Amino acid sequence: MKGDEPSRHALVERLVEQHSQIKELLGRIDLALATRSGTLDEACEELINVLWAHNALEEGSAYPWLDGHLTEIEVQTLKRRLEEKPAPGSSSES
Repeated sequence: MKGDEPSRHALVERLVEQHSQIKELLGRIDLALATRSGTLDEACEELINVLWAHNALEEGSAYPWLDGHLTEIEVQTLKRRLEEKPAPGSSSES
């Protein structure tokens, strides 16, 4: 299915961008908690908005595409990999 390749790439780029936003916002929340700054509410609200958008994109586009393109073995392998918890401080954390 070459015709949907650009849209898939755009989808992946958007999801990765949102992961970066989520990581940055979690850092801001951590800092706000540590310093007791007044930016906690703002960062939490931003995080909620990004998470809602991210979830909608995954549920509406990514998951249906994966459901239609992965074999049952690939699905089971992916599920196992997602359930594995990386060791704290490992390079696979993002």
